[in-house]
Amino acid sequence: QPIIIGSIPHTEIPTEQQLGLESNNRQGEAETVQTVSREAVDDAVVQALDNSPSGGSIADADTLVGSSNTEKAYNFFIAQGYSPIQAAAICGNLIVESGMNPKIESSVVGEKSYGIAQWNPAAGRLQILQAYATDNNLDYTKLQTQLMFLHWEFSTKSPRFYRYSTFRRITNLYVATQHFTRNYERPSIPHHARRLTEAKAVLETYNVN
Repeated sequence: QPIIIGSIPHTEIPTEQQLGLESNNRQGEAETVQTVSREAVDDAVVQALDNSPSGGSIADADTLVGSSNTEKAYNFFIAQGYSPIQAAAICGNLIVESGMNPKIESSVVGEKSYGIAQWNPAAGRLQILQAYATDNNLDYTKLQTQLMFLHWEFSTKSPRFYRYSTFRRITNLYVATQHFTRNYERPSIPHHARRLTEAKAVLETYNVN
């Protein structure tokens, strides 16, 4: 059965904010492939950091590499050190959540989850994204900001809560995709098969090295 982007309910398992835990405890049509070397992606990230204002933010400069939002996201995660399987697993989830549209709002009445990962305001996660953007002089509606936030929240703010270290050890696409669904996205209806299909397509399309 077709899934309407932005229609997946996000009645999430309580987040660390709701539980009162400390941060430390816790698309479709075929896309045109732009072959990008790992070095080129890394150079773009380094350039962005070199040009960033104090506090390490990248402001509004778009340094993402790729011809589509999916390719940009995949290359971003590779540049952060994720394996191709892990990057594809994350992207597969984001495609199902939002079609990789950073400005999409949930079509579920009253929910108002927003962005590529459909961060849910009822769980406090949209507010954390907005605060992160404000603190770093960023626009929270931009793809690059949301990718940066996702990586920061997953790996730095709450790595134990999202089981980040476990995710980074996963070498199987199915397991990685399910892990990100269950531990980071946390939807009430997971649609695992759809997420895995999208993750496979991302890996086959962009893992060119």
